[in-house]
Amino acid sequence: MSETEDKDSKTEEPTEKKIQDALKKGQTATSREVPLLVSIAAFTIYLIFSGKSFIDTAFVFLRNIFEQVGTLDIHNTLDASNLFTAVASEFVLLITPLCVLLMAGGILSAVAQNEPRMVLNRIAPKASKLSLIKGWGRVFGKQGMVEFTVPRQHS
Repeated sequence: MSETEDKDSKTEEPTEKKIQDALKKGQTATSREVPLLVSIAAFTIYLIFSGKSFIDTAFVFLRNIFEQVGTLDIHNTLDASNLFTAVASEFVLLITPLCVLLMAGGILSAVAQNEPRMVLNRIAPKASKLSLIKGWGRVFGKQGMVEFTVPRQHS
């Protein structure tokens, strides 16, 4: 029999110390689908309750911009920058409620799965993660393709 056993062949439940050690390392069971589901639900709810207002506001702003196309004086980069700033500001104001709703949904779905805890060694920079070649290998290598095509199983 091999010295390293398969995870599925273990007959004993993990000890409390092993569970606590895993939690300290940030090794918790989480679902990638729950935040996705919450995001889709939040977006759908946003569209149901605010979609018409969103479209109407965007339509009025864009109509005003297009009606003024012949009268806009853009002679230098400052004029172009001012126009871009006005359009970007309106877009940011328009999209902010949806972004806040999606962020709140993501945070709530993460908290619902596991209690929040600070695990510094999970966010510590690692030299192997900074290598561009190794990064491409992780994304496009065998493991990356397996993660992309095969759904993850959580125990």
